[in-house]
Amino acid sequence: MDLYSLLVRFEASSFYLVLLFYFAWYPLTTSVMWVFTSILFFRQKEVGETDFYDSVGDGDSQPMVSFVIPAYNEEQLVGRVIETMPEYVDKIIVVDDKSSDKTVEIVKGYAEKQPERIILIEHQQNQGVGSAIASGYKWARDNKMDATVVMAGDAQMAPEDLPTLLEPIVTGQIDYSKGNRLFTGNAWNLIPKVRYLGNSFLSLLTKIASGYWHVADSQTGY
Repeated sequence: MDLYSLLVRFEASSFYLVLLFYFAWYPLTTSVMWVFTSILFFRQKEVGETDFYDSVGDGDSQPMVSFVIPAYNEEQLVGRVIETMPEYVDKIIVVDDKSSDKTVEIVKGYAEKQPERIILIEHQQNQGVGSAIASGYKWARDNKMDATVVMAGDAQMAPEDLPTLLEPIVTGQIDYSKGNRLFTGNAWNLIPKVRYLGNSFLSLLTKIASGYWHVADSQTGY
């Protein structure tokens, strides 16, 4: 077992201990979190970002990348999500979950300009975000996409984070990647404290229930 795996297991098994140390001795926990963050950051760099743009782009042999955007009443933000989509994304699959606003109308306007790239799937009744994501995944599977990413329709997910997530998939190193907000250098200061602790606790419960101990932030969108 490598050092990265040991660190992730430590994060799961000593959740309450970390909280205790944080409140009891702030300087120590700050230093420990900084060390863990640095190791995980360099682990990500070890996986590599340099080959990503060589892996997706021009040419028939390049992998096909699709994005699933579950949307429910996102008329104000779904346009921004589509407009900021990187050029290397081959298919943008918007799944409308029976919105009552102008989400469908706005997406159709974009689809008319890029009919080969933007796909609109409309649910006949509201089924929830999980069902919307599943509908997008099914379309990607049936149309033989090589890599598929879920991006929420509320424009809260940064496109610049995509190469780190996609590169190990399109180069065949792994089958699935998951984002992690909890082990970033400034997460404790950027995320509201209640949400940070709540997400950490829910992630711990998810680890216990699923057995996927290497997934450190189950609540993140990516």
